[in-house]
Amino acid sequence: MDRKSIIYNIIEDNGVELSDKTIMKEIDSIQYISIVVEIEQTFSTVLPDHLLSIGDFNNIDQFVSAVIDVLENDASQHMRNND
Repeated sequence: MDRKSIIYNIIEDNGVELSDKTIMKEIDSIQYISIVVEIEQTFSTVLPDHLLSIGDFNNIDQFVSAVIDVLENDASQHMRNND
């Protein structure tokens, strides 16, 4: 399973019904923090502060894309450090 699918599964596992029109305002703060913590645990990372504010994203896809960007950046940085 790819990272994107894993993140969507985490979101659904935290009680968010996903649809093409799911917006961040439909997620309460407890759900959001639970999602962030589970993503951090699953991928053994710490998400930067700009991802901790639910109000910074209009919809789920924007949030997921931002998380993927962070994860890919972390992976690239880790690979460079091991060279």
